[in-house]
Amino acid sequence: MKTFLVFVYGSLLKGLGNHSLLQSPDVHFVCNDSIRAKLFTSNWSWPFIVFSQSSHDRVLGEVYEVPYTVLRRLDGLEGYQPGKKDGLFIRKHARTIKNLCRSSLDVYVYEGGSSLQQRLCYQIINGDWRDIKNQIATLRNNNIPVNIEELKGVIQQSRAKALPNSQLPQNKPKLTKAQFIATFCLFQIEHGCSFDPASIWCNYDSYVKDYSKNGTSTFFKTLEEYFITEKLGEEDK
Repeated sequence: MKTFLVFVYGSLLKGLGNHSLLQSPDVHFVCNDSIRAKLFTSNWSWPFIVFSQSSHDRVLGEVYEVPYTVLRRLDGLEGYQPGKKDGLFIRKHARTIKNLCRSSLDVYVYEGGSSLQQRLCYQIINGDWRDIKNQIATLRNNNIPVNIEELKGVIQQSRAKALPNSQLPQNKPKLTKAQFIATFCLFQIEHGCSFDPASIWCNYDSYVKDYSKNGTSTFFKTLEEYFITEKLGEEDK
């Protein structure tokens, strides 16, 4: 029986939502490995990759040996049709990075198609979807928003408690942790930066310290404005 090596990096990872597609007597785990790519998500439910030539870009995942029947099941999950140049995902050949397995491997991997790459997306800097899923669970357990709609909701709720402009900066609004992170994330997005809730979560104390000392800086002045003026666009009015 002919088999294929497939590199998975998202919901197909062991223990995650779609791993059941790889739970078959004909499927064999090969090793943990990585590829040269950038990892993105548009909704924090599942990720996609974009291949990269940079040695700084690495996506972590697992390699499985699968028969053709399972490969076609994966095609169905990813919305890939053989012979079609574009789709939600595109199955491509790639080589894993040496030394994580015994040697570099030739694998199939699903890269995000043009429709995904054109969306507003957030890069996962460490390239580790399993880690970010754990971080997201922590954020949700602490009522921290992790997507655009949740962020907007927190900001809109906070505006009702905002102080008049004339009272700033002497009487800055006191922000909850969720409000602060929501505002900071929106600021990053509007200025073309990556949105990394895990990083903001881990560095929350230092951000708050800067806010207390540097309320007149560009970012923190903008942060104050979020609680006074409309900043979310026409669709939110």
